[in-house]
Amino acid sequence: MTTEEEKNWSLFAHVGTFLGHIIPFGHILVPLIVWLTKGEESRFVGQNARESLNFQISLTIYMLIAGALTLVLIGFVFMFAYGFLI
Repeated sequence: MTTEEEKNWSLFAHVGTFLGHIIPFGHILVPLIVWLTKGEESRFVGQNARESLNFQISLTIYMLIAGALTLVLIGFVFMFAYGFLI
C-alpha cells in the first residue's frame, strides 16, 4: 500500500513536467530531481518518476527529429501529430 506522500510525489513527477513551458528543459528536470531525491526512499515514487522521465526524454527526441525533418517539409506532419500527444 502506498502512502499519501508517495502518491503526491509521484503526481508531482508527472504534473511537474508542465514546468517545461516556463523553464527550458523543466519537463526533464522535474522527474529527474524527484527520481534522484525520492527514488531510493520509495520504490513507487522511483518507478513513476522513471516512467515520466522516460516519456519526456522520448518526446524530446521525437520533437528534435521532427524539427530536423522540417528542412525537407515532412517534419510539419510529425510536429502536428506531436501536438496531439501533449
